[in-house]
This record gives sequence, structure tokens and C-alpha cells, in this order.
Amino acid sequence: MDKFVKYEDFGAVGDGIKDDFFAIKAAHDYANEHGVSVKGTPGKNYLIHDIVGEGDAASCISIQTDVDWTDVKFTVDDRGYYYKEKNNAGIFAVNSEYPRLVITDKDEISKIFPNLKIEQGFTGKINWSDYGYGALLVVKNADHKNYVRFGGNADSGQRQSELIVVDKDGKIREETPFMFAYDNITELWICRIDENPITIKGGEFHHIANDTPMVKEDWGYFSRSLSVKRSGTVIDGLKHLIFGELPGINVQGNTDPKGPPYAAFLSATCCTDVKFINCTLTARRVSGIAGTYDFGAGTANNLYLYNVNQSNYYEEDGKTPTMDYKHYWGIGGTNYCKNLTYDTCVMSRYDAHCGLYNGKIINSTVCNVELIGAGDMLIENTTFTPISFTPIMIRGDYGCTWRGTITVKDCTVKTPKGPITTFLNQGWSNHNFGYTCTAPDLLIDNLKWDTEQNNEVYLSSYSNKESVTENSLSDGTKNENKITPPKFIRVINNNDGTTYKLRAMPLFKNTLIEGVSLEEPESASL
Repeated sequence: MDKFVKYEDFGAVGDGIKDDFFAIKAAHDYANEHGVSVKGTPGKNYLIHDIVGEGDAASCISIQTDVDWTDVKFTVDDRGYYYKEKNNAGIFAVNSEYPRLVITDKDEISKIFPNLKIEQGFTGKINWSDYGYGALLVVKNADHKNYVRFGGNADSGQRQSELIVVDKDGKIREETPFMFAYDNITELWICRIDENPITIKGGEFHHIANDTPMVKEDWGYFSRSLSVKRSGTVIDGLKHLIFGELPGINVQGNTDPKGPPYAAFLSATCCTDVKFINCTLTARRVSGIAGTYDFGAGTANNLYLYNVNQSNYYEEDGKTPTMDYKHYWGIGGTNYCKNLTYDTCVMSRYDAHCGLYNGKIINSTVCNVELIGAGDMLIENTTFTPISFTPIMIRGDYGCTWRGTITVKDCTVKTPKGPITTFLNQGWSNHNFGYTCTAPDLLIDNLKWDTEQNNEVYLSSYSNKESVTENSLSDGTKNENKITPPKFIRVINNNDGTTYKLRAMPLFKNTLIEGVSLEEPESASL
């Protein structure tokens, strides 16, 4: 018997005309059952359009074995998909061999976590004797809400939640400590780590976008994706190119029909130790309803992107980035992740919100970086190309908090759009985000500026003129957002003559400040 199957064995044609979705699905269903790999035929163009099977339910192709798509093209044609029930399933999902376990029984959870309480930073052993295998665990506490969003997209927050990774003996990996203290644990997800890793090679996806004008009441996120839900997966050499998108509602003066938002085409969820390497992705147009990324991750650990590049990073002039929040959205957005690395990538945005723990951007080019979270964030040998925003943004809608150190080393800021007067954006709002907000410790080491600027840059955009570490403000109102000050702000190896400034304020009274000029405030009011 062959050790692999082909799509043609199950009726696929690969001429770009006949819809091959269900033939492809049948091939993978067979491969999963018999433990064999799948190979696409080089030179073929497999069309994917209708994913609705018997009973009018949307289908998704489950991948549980190695796949070789070398020199294989897929055309994903979304034209004519009008109904919400057809946008709720992806195309491919790399799945674990083990079902996810969801535990809500208090006694069962208390066996694993005695007293249902956890201290912040805990990395010891849990009682794992009933399980005895490596796993990613998602811990939830429905009695407390974090990430209570503020601003134009305000919401009431999310259940306190995060991931940890344990070995077969229940020892928590040192790089996945608890970010928060837990007074209670009401739900636990157990995602077992598969013993056999999976590799998917190649695959060029030509994605024809939905051509149905957007109506906000009728559209959710349009899910036409390849999602990774299995630890140890490697995606190597995939390309995703987008054609025929309708322009977004935020384009000034544009009265054309507006396209719907898409979920990320390439994503990782509830898994650890996943690699996306040598891939090409494409930034999507602004939809008008919500952000629409091409890469995303949720509750994923040790996610490593190497040589992942954006097909439309620059305009036709080869120097102006496309991402400006009016025409194109950022390419990458993540939630509840730990240990996220971009290495040798060209991608418009590293947008890690709802709690990243530890991140890296090395040897890369990005428009800007947006962060909320904790741990160590290293940005090294990287070029920022912002247009109308600061190179680094600590997201105000989640409290401008990073509990740890942000290190920017041997980097360059380059922009075609005039001066940048602030390097890092972080502000303050009198809002309870569900956690104590912390101003990051900041180390700037050999930062170069290749831009039209006046050699004077505010290191941070803090504009508050009084202490926000007290219980009440000067006008007598309650301070809902007491900020923990940074331990240090340091600029070293400043070799290009830039003057870095900070507004002097009580927040920094115990902060070690080096290589930065303090500017006295003009007034004492917020």
C-alpha cells in the first residue's frame, strides 16, 4: 500500500474549474484514519468554493498527518457566499489526535490545583498524577474579568484566563509562569501535546475575496482559513495571496461597496511549539466592522515565525508601507499568547493584546509594535517603518500596561512621512481594566533614526502631570487605574545625536533614568 494518498485518488480534478473541496476532504479523512501522508499533484490548481455538506452544515478539512503541497496551487473563491451560516467554518484545521478536555467540576479541578488558588509567577508542580502526559492547560476564572476594554470598542471584559504548559510530571515550563494571581479556578481546558509532529510543505493559495457588500448586522468574521490546533506543527513555504477585495469603509471619500471582515487565514490556537517558516502572507483591506488580520494566534505558546513576509508591505514606490489603518490593516494579531517570536520577517504589525507574556522581534522589518502584557520583550536588529503612529504602542484600550522590560537594541526608525516626535506611546485613563497597570521598564540601546525629524524625541507620550499612583486624583475623583511606576528608563549607546526627553512627573520620582532629559511640566493638572 502507498504511504501517501493523492487528491486525485478521491475524485479531485485540479483544473481550477471544478470544485475539489469534498474530494480533498475525503483524501484527508482517509489519511487520518490510516496514518498516511497526503500529497498534492505538482502543477495542479485545486478550486475550493462550497464547503457546505449534507444537512447544509459547513465542513472543515481535518489534517492529522504530514502534507506535501510543493508546487501546488489552491484557488479559494469566496464570490457568491451570501449567508452567515457559510462563513463559520475554516477550510483546513490541523487537529490533535486527542480531544480537548474541558473540566468544570470543582472537586476535579481542586485535585490539580489545591484550594483553587494560584500565586502570580508560579512555575512549580501541579498534581498531575491522574494524567501523566505533556499538555497545554488553559486556566479560567469566571468570577473575575480582565482586559476590560476602554474607548470606542469598549466592552465588559473577559474571564480571567491564561495558558501554562506542563510536562508529564506536572512541572510548569519556566517560560509559562502564571501572569496573574487566581482566587478561584472555575474551568480548565486540557490540550494534550501530540507525540508525533506534523509538517505541511508548500501550497500557494490564491484567495478571491468575497464580493458581497458588507451589512454590519448580517456579517460576522468570514472564516476561510488554515488553523493550527496541534502542538509541534510546522508550516513551511505556504503562500497566501488575496485578490478582488472590496475597499474598506474607513477610506476617506470612498462610497464604493465595503467588504466583510475576515478571520486570520493562518492561525494557531490552543497549541505549543508551532513554527511558521518561509511563508508569504498578505495584508487585508480595512473592513469597516472590525480589524481583519491574515495571521493570528490565540492561547498559543512558543510560536515561532521565521522568514514570514508580507506580499504587499510596500506601495508601488517600494518605500511607503501600505498599513495606515485607513486602507490596510496590520497583518498579525494575537491574544492570550506566551513566547511569540518574529525572526527575519517583514510583516506590518506585531499586535499582541489581551496579554502576551514574553516576545521577540529580531532581524525583521515592522511598521509598528502594539503590546499589552508582561515579561521580556526584545526588539533587536529590526527596522520600524511607521507612517502616522509611534513605532511602539502600549495599547490604551487595555490600559497601557507592560509588567516587565522592553528592550530595543540595534534598531532603526525609518519613515517617508515626515518627523516622528515620540518613540513609545503610552497614556493613562481613569478606568478599571481588571488588573493593576504597570509602566514598562525600558532599555534603548543604539537606536538609529533615518527619518525627517528634529533630533528631539519624546521617549514616551505620557502627558499626565500628577501622580497616578494614589487612590484619588487632585480633583477628588477615585483613581480607578493606579499605575505601578517603571524601575528604570535607560538610553545607552546613543550614537546619532538624538536628544531623548521625558516629561518630569511624580510617576518617575523613584525611577532610574539614564540618557534622557527631563522636561518640567507646565501645569499640575491632568
